Amino acid sequence: MRGSFILCAAAAMALGSAGSAIAQNPSLTGKMAPFSYLLGSAWTCNVSVPAMMGEAAHTEKTTVMFDTAPGNAVHVHIASPNMTGDQYFGYSTRQNTYWSSNANSMGQALMQTSNDGKNYTGTAAMGPTSITVRDTYSRVADNHVTFTDTAVVNGQNYVTTGDCTR
Repeated sequence: MRGSFILCAAAAMALGSAGSAIAQNPSLTGKMAPFSYLLGSAWTCNVSVPAMMGEAAHTEKTTVMFDTAPGNAVHVHIASPNMTGDQYFGYSTRQNTYWSSNANSMGQALMQTSNDGKNYTGTAAMGPTSITVRDTYSRVADNHVTFTDTAVVNGQNYVTTGDCTR
């Protein structure tokens, strides 16, 4: 399910130190501090997934949780009736860029980078297939985020959109 990648990133992107990040629940700092609003209670995302790779177009409802992870990063866990996935995202001061890595229960993996923490580009691996992916995240309010994901498969664009609230 291609839309699963987006759900991992599902909201707009938003750490820790040594030890258990969940137990410590440290605050995000520096370039990651603006993503603190994502932490806390669960988000619900309604995602419009286009027809592609043998699947019919559909809307998927997903629950997304954000918590801090060591290294001033965010861990994202997503769950829907069709899949689960995990994502980590953060900011590299050495490379002066935001980064994101995702994997899901469908065997898909995605790596992306961003200069601004809102517009990400990268490559998804789906078995032997490599796909270029562009994601854009928008913070509408502290409790509302939207996203657009464009996957380029064999030169054709497939656009997934999502609306997440809590």
